[in-house]
Amino acid sequence: MVFRITDDKKSIELECKGEKGASFEDFCSKLPDNDCRYAVYDVEIATKSGASANKLIFVSWCALVEQS
Repeated sequence: MVFRITDDKKSIELECKGEKGASFEDFCSKLPDNDCRYAVYDVEIATKSGASANKLIFVSWCALVEQS
């Protein structure tokens, strides 16, 4: 899920929600150049015991590119 601050700077809205099972590359493609976003990525991992578990990764994205 990718969230953005509204233009009036008064609230946060859901900008897009990824498909279940989408890759990390798909997730990254939703993060824009020249703007900031907040996001949550749900990833499945293998524990030391071999079991699978899900972890949530919280992302604060700010990719401001200088214009020359």
